[in-house]
Amino acid sequence: MNFKHLLFASVVISLFACQSNKTTNSVQTDSLTFNNKVDTTIADSIMLERYFDYGRHTKFFDYTDKENSAVAALEKDRDTTFLLLFLKDNISLISNSDPEWHYSNSELVSSLFAIDLNGDGQKDIIYDGPTIGEGNVSHLIINNNGHFVKMFETRQNITHIKFVDGKMVKLFISNPGCCADASVVDYEYDVSYKTALAPVFSLRNSVGYTKSYELPATKYKTPIRFKATADRLYLRDCSFEYDGEHPMYGNNGNMIAIYPKHSSGVAIGERIENGTVWALVLMNKENKITQTQFDVFTEQPTQVYGWVKKADINLN
Repeated sequence: MNFKHLLFASVVISLFACQSNKTTNSVQTDSLTFNNKVDTTIADSIMLERYFDYGRHTKFFDYTDKENSAVAALEKDRDTTFLLLFLKDNISLISNSDPEWHYSNSELVSSLFAIDLNGDGQKDIIYDGPTIGEGNVSHLIINNNGHFVKMFETRQNITHIKFVDGKMVKLFISNPGCCADASVVDYEYDVSYKTALAPVFSLRNSVGYTKSYELPATKYKTPIRFKATADRLYLRDCSFEYDGEHPMYGNNGNMIAIYPKHSSGVAIGERIENGTVWALVLMNKENKITQTQFDVFTEQPTQVYGWVKKADINLN
């Protein structure tokens, strides 16, 4: 064998050796990555069980879906015939002409209420009931001498209407989302009038929270203002720190939102858990949310309830 053949054979052997080493290293790396994932999954599973066990022994606020009883209480002298006639001629105002609409008028009449909203002595219409795709919707429809015009529409339920001198001046809505959503946003609207037939709805405030959040062991006599001193303020649903995958919230544990340093709010109460003091807070709507698992909290400026470590805030 001459030198050229010997050199060629050496190169080939070296290449096979390198490839073998790469394969071995790749297998070892894949194995290590898999083992790390297994370890992480086991650790998250253990922490999740501890989180659920903590919840079993802690007092929580539990949200109950608001039904249309708040609206029904405002209706006087219910006139089912009037409501059925309204549906017969104006069903498109309720269905939005959705081709998938499948509710009969007889099914819908229990979700209709005849209430004078603008103080003109005529029966206006509130629809607070089912729709296609969303759990519930609310429509406010003004009666102009038998001609009906929809003036307001929103998702979910009306929880309260405030009247002054026979006119609606405030409207309160609760939106618990659809299906298995874990978040709730309550909205407060101011109602003004260009004319009696043209009410204007202006969003004054919105408050967000999870459907189940921990109640404080000690409640302050009055809320205490605070500012965040930590670079990242973690808002959680209870005084337990879990950062693994949550079956309802997402991949960031029981974190509701993360706020930057100097974010502000009011502290409502506190509790001590395993030597750590936690505070139940209501974050101001002016704060910028850095990260959240609930996009509905960022659709408009929203106050948000949750728990933070007391060491991460400065009470004023």
